Amino acid sequence: MPDTVVNGLGFLGVRIDDAERFALTVSLYRDVLGMDPFREVPNQLAWFRLGNGTELHVYGPDDIDHTVFGDRPCIGFLVNDVAAIRRRMEAEGVEFLWPTQHDDAREWAHYRGHDGTIYELIGPRTTSVEPPVGIEPRDATASAHQDKPR
Repeated sequence: MPDTVVNGLGFLGVRIDDAERFALTVSLYRDVLGMDPFREVPNQLAWFRLGNGTELHVYGPDDIDHTVFGDRPCIGFLVNDVAAIRRRMEAEGVEFLWPTQHDDAREWAHYRGHDGTIYELIGPRTTSVEPPVGIEPRDATASAHQDKPR
């Protein structure tokens, strides 16, 4: 079943409510581990790309779009066909939080795991999905993810 294979991890997102802990976390990744953020908004977000392409997004206290993460990380699984796997998961009762989102090259869908953690499927754009009203498709060169509704 090639359309149901998880190929790896493509995303890790964390949300930190405390401004000081957010700043310390961003500083650790940037200043100690040497990861340059490719997008940064003070007190709101810092996005890093690891050497293998995996993205690490740190959301701060001013971010209101990712409160659904709670105090758990959001893990994104790289898959070949987001739509096919989503249909299969929904048939098994898995709750997806929003319509599938996309940019020019990729699409992604967030779901709540049985453990209560928010996860994500990420894969190449294979469908003609449209973003929810009020959500603009993001620039494919900026990130594998869109600000809203994360």
